[in-house]
Amino acid sequence: VAHGVCKADQVEPVRCHAELPNGRQYDGVAAFRQLLLEQDELFVRALTSKLLAYGTGRRMRVTDRFMIDGVTRDLAERGDGFRTLVKLVASSDAFLQTGTEVAKSAEPAAEDSSR
Repeated sequence: VAHGVCKADQVEPVRCHAELPNGRQYDGVAAFRQLLLEQDELFVRALTSKLLAYGTGRRMRVTDRFMIDGVTRDLAERGDGFRTLVKLVASSDAFLQTGTEVAKSAEPAAEDSSR
């Protein structure tokens, strides 16, 4: 979490400055945007993880790392568009298996008829 201050009053424009957890500082929206652009791989990875978590209805686990890596790699190869990211998430094994897992858990357990 970045710690900073943004002040706005009627006379002066908004002034924003902060320090990120990694120690990097920025002053203003343009500088903050530049910091985000410099870390685009981290941003895309985090967004991918959040979309997968939302789409599957569960938190991402360490074991999901390879799937997230695959989606972000495919996204980079196809052009980094948000629409492409949504399509990749929707076609991922984790997303496609979510409905199957839910359906299986909703089925009543089969009773042993040999009794």
